[in-house]
Amino acid sequence: GSGKTTTIKLLLDLIRPTSGSARMLGMDCNESSLKIRDRIGYLPGELKLYSDTPGHKIIKLFASLRSTEVSQAYVKYLCQQLDANIDGPVGKLSQGNRQKVGLILALMSKPDILILDEPTTGLDVTTQSQIIALLIRLQKQIGMAMMYVTHDLGVLAQIADRVGVMYAGHMVEVAPVDTLFEVPRHPYT
Repeated sequence: GSGKTTTIKLLLDLIRPTSGSARMLGMDCNESSLKIRDRIGYLPGELKLYSDTPGHKIIKLFASLRSTEVSQAYVKYLCQQLDANIDGPVGKLSQGNRQKVGLILALMSKPDILILDEPTTGLDVTTQSQIIALLIRLQKQIGMAMMYVTHDLGVLAQIADRVGVMYAGHMVEVAPVDTLFEVPRHPYT
């Protein structure tokens, strides 16, 4: 209820602001939404995919929608790193394997910015660890910026450089992650 998902939707031009504007990659999110989205990978909090379609076909479809070619070797690398099952119908996969397919979709174009909305919520510890380890490696390898939305401070401690705290639709704090626990408590917490 703090406005995190709404903020993501504004940045991706999925909804429009009633006032003001948003910018990413030096561009207005509304006026240049297609250019921006072409450089972003996004995993929504509630991933919906074609349930009767195998993961590998969904990956192929989404890759065909990108303006730049997606490396099948890189997709294979992501699948191996996540130990992802992409052969069966997505609707019959476990929640963890569906999230892995979604993460592959978000990462396969080597985006400049990766936006993840609660990507590990409800997943077992092993799957969470696989995802976090891969994200840390990829941040270093391809140098992407990441917006990782979560309530899990332990994950943030592992993955984030800076943390933004939202309350009632407003960013109320931005601080280095290592000072997160040193920040004086606010009246809203």
